[in-house]
Amino acid sequence: MTPTDNLFQLIKSLTASEKRYFKLFAAKQTEGGKTNYEKLFDAYNELPDGSNYNEEEFAQSLKQKKLGKYLSDEKKNLTELVMKAMRHYSAEKKTEGRLADMIQEMNFLIEKGLFDQCEKIAVKAWAIAEEREFTEQKIKLLNIKRDIDKQDYSPVRHAYQQELRKQEEAAIKQLSAEREAAYLREQLYGIYITNQIQQRSAEVDAIYAALDQLHKQPHITFNCTHNIISAKCIIHDHRKEYNKAIDLLKYMIGRWEKLPARIEEMPDRYVKLVSHLMVFIFRVEDYKEIPVIVEKLNGVKTAEKDVLKDVFFLTTTAKLFDFINNSKFNLALQMVGHMKQGLKTYDALLSFIQKRVLSSNICFIYLKNKKYADVLDAVQEVYALVGRSKDKQFKLEDIKVFEFIAHYEMGNVELLHYTIRNNQRYFKDHQPDNSFIENLWKALKTFIQDGNKPKVAKQQLKEHVQALDCPPGNIALKQEVVTWLEG
Repeated sequence: MTPTDNLFQLIKSLTASEKRYFKLFAAKQTEGGKTNYEKLFDAYNELPDGSNYNEEEFAQSLKQKKLGKYLSDEKKNLTELVMKAMRHYSAEKKTEGRLADMIQEMNFLIEKGLFDQCEKIAVKAWAIAEEREFTEQKIKLLNIKRDIDKQDYSPVRHAYQQELRKQEEAAIKQLSAEREAAYLREQLYGIYITNQIQQRSAEVDAIYAALDQLHKQPHITFNCTHNIISAKCIIHDHRKEYNKAIDLLKYMIGRWEKLPARIEEMPDRYVKLVSHLMVFIFRVEDYKEIPVIVEKLNGVKTAEKDVLKDVFFLTTTAKLFDFINNSKFNLALQMVGHMKQGLKTYDALLSFIQKRVLSSNICFIYLKNKKYADVLDAVQEVYALVGRSKDKQFKLEDIKVFEFIAHYEMGNVELLHYTIRNNQRYFKDHQPDNSFIENLWKALKTFIQDGNKPKVAKQQLKEHVQALDCPPGNIALKQEVVTWLEG
């Protein structure tokens, strides 16, 4: 990493909304057309994400755009303009930023001796700091209150100053607790990520005891509680005390939800907290919580959901396959039932491929539990998901076979023949290169034509399927067909 790519990194780190804000902010700084700073910003922004920034090549490209004559100075000025714009953006978007601006305004008014105007702002600022539990800002505001108190000395003033002192002492105590919780959490996290929790168990126990003492203190702030609970959950996870972690996380999520504006301002932190709850829910196999968790996520606007959906998807499929591999089909069925409840809300978080794989798993588990009517319902949901997209229909090999097995077990003879004919038309139109699937359907056609001796027909089909060459992607499907024929 060279020092010359700092501005490139800064611009590439901005979100789409931050970039839009910068363009509007920069346009307000001048009249007329684009400044060189804006053009330079656009030039950086047009560079591919993740590219290896080369200062010389970039400077050469700028010459073609009649830019970069004084590149070093322009980069410095652009950096300052971006940072100034982001300060304004943060102040407009986040309460903490607005509060910082109010404190600056009050300091300016105090310098000018305009104490009455300052006091009006102080009242509003204090209400914000109290609501959001901004401890450091409260200490600053108390100093400002002390500065604007210019009354003659009297018992009333003495009582007021004593009250300010009490508030300051309480805020300092809260701030001390916040910093201690943050320190303990960071200390514990260092032990955790280096996989030393077991070896340093005595130290971990001491950290937990210290966290517990902090947690019992009265009037600890939101941020302090958040750090304490995050750290405690790491230890509960190591000790496999999953229900304790769940109780703590639900409590913390409840505190977030008492002030929805906090979620809007810090959505990433909220989503991460909910994702931690999700992990513990999966560990205790309490799948009825799945729709509840997803519902919480749907109302949050953040890219973190994209990360979470992958965690959620991988955790779900891993748990399902664990149940399947250990023949715990009743547990898998319980999980699928609750997953299916939440699919309407879950749907918004998943890509097509993820929804397709989960739908296939649902069909598979219903089949394993011989719930053939549910298999057919789940199959129809997959068809609705795919729609008329020919590009996506070729991914339905396993779904079509599950549908065939369900119709066979339910005695739906006419639908069996329709399914066979439908697949024949499909193979004729698309000429698939997967000979295993094509040969499997030919064998299934022969199988249903011999209805007088089902046991013999099943044995013959089993031997035929076992003899078919099979690509890696269809091994699980082949095994499932063989398992069904053996049952």
